[in-house]
Amino acid sequence: LRPLFDPVFAAPPLVLTLVIAIGSLSLIAMLLNWSRVEASDVLLWNAFVYLTLSAQRNRALLGIVGAAILMRNAQSFLDRHPISPRIQTALATLVSVSLLGVAGDVFVGNFYERLGAIRQTGLGIQSLHYPVGAAEWIARERPPGPIAHRMFDGGYLIWRLYPDYSVMLDGRLEIYGDENFARLKDWSPENFSRLDGQYQFGTVLIHYSMMKSGGIISRLHRDDAWELTFADDVALVFVRVPDGGRARYPAADLDSANFFPAVDATPSREDMLRRSARATFYYSMDREARALKIWEDSLGVYPDMPGGHATLALFLHANDRKAEADEVLRKWVGEDPQDAERHVYVADFYRSAGRPRLAQKHYDRAIALRPKDVQSYMHLAILFEQEGKIDEAIAVYERVVDLV
Repeated sequence: LRPLFDPVFAAPPLVLTLVIAIGSLSLIAMLLNWSRVEASDVLLWNAFVYLTLSAQRNRALLGIVGAAILMRNAQSFLDRHPISPRIQTALATLVSVSLLGVAGDVFVGNFYERLGAIRQTGLGIQSLHYPVGAAEWIARERPPGPIAHRMFDGGYLIWRLYPDYSVMLDGRLEIYGDENFARLKDWSPENFSRLDGQYQFGTVLIHYSMMKSGGIISRLHRDDAWELTFADDVALVFVRVPDGGRARYPAADLDSANFFPAVDATPSREDMLRRSARATFYYSMDREARALKIWEDSLGVYPDMPGGHATLALFLHANDRKAEADEVLRKWVGEDPQDAERHVYVADFYRSAGRPRLAQKHYDRAIALRPKDVQSYMHLAILFEQEGKIDEAIAVYERVVDLV
């Protein structure tokens, strides 16, 4: 639902390039064919460009409509301005080779990786995308409702559990309205407590494999009113303990060696995400040593894991190995001291570790490298708020307003 050119969560560069290309080429085709262009093409082009600029999820619609407009108007223009057979053959060959190349790139999975998408080519359900196991457990065991869950899972839960269970939220913004949608989408521990006070959830489904969920997992794990009843590599299910204090279901044995199945022997993006999710799970459930072991093993297989060094430092710090954590971060930043993103990672780590001076040092460095980076300013403002430096925080927020 974010704008295409959102200053904080912009679409990946390759996506922007493709969207701009299809929009521009279809517009050029209409201009070349202006004397015979259909009014419907002009209206559709304007409508879908507007939708795409308004929300990133609409860019596929522009691709479909834009391609049709491009082909229709280009063909009309070429019918009236024919080119030589040799050029026609060369262009047809170029287009065919390009399409075959893209198809092959998609088939082997490289295209999705460049897009930054967590997808794979194949048939069936991508297991990390949907809480299949958690939904099956709920359908079988019938825990009390209502169910708290993320917006991301609303559509799947409608398909799998409705009408036995109603969903809390799904992607239909027009149904919920902007204000209510934002309120229900916020999964911070503080907002969950407010929502739970209002709705009295009986069950909580946490899809943690693809979304940051450490805060809410820790919140429920440390609350005696909730028990963990189901866990797999994708999602967790917590069920409210009855007032009498007797658990409804057998407690999950977190310390069992077979709590999760063995990881894949063949490296893959999905395997990397599973390992990352498991480490996050154990860390959030106060099993810091086990989280560190999983992460160290994972870095041995995937040395370039996103955020790998920052997370390793976090787990080392949690295991009271602070000097090693500092050294990991120092070496990592030293590999590319001009990379602002690394400084933001390190600053976030020190902010969460309660070391504000080091955090501010790296935020300041990130801002010096990227003076218009909204993310760095926002995180610095949060740091000032946490320290009680309200005037400094307000000044930074004012700078953010100027940037956006």
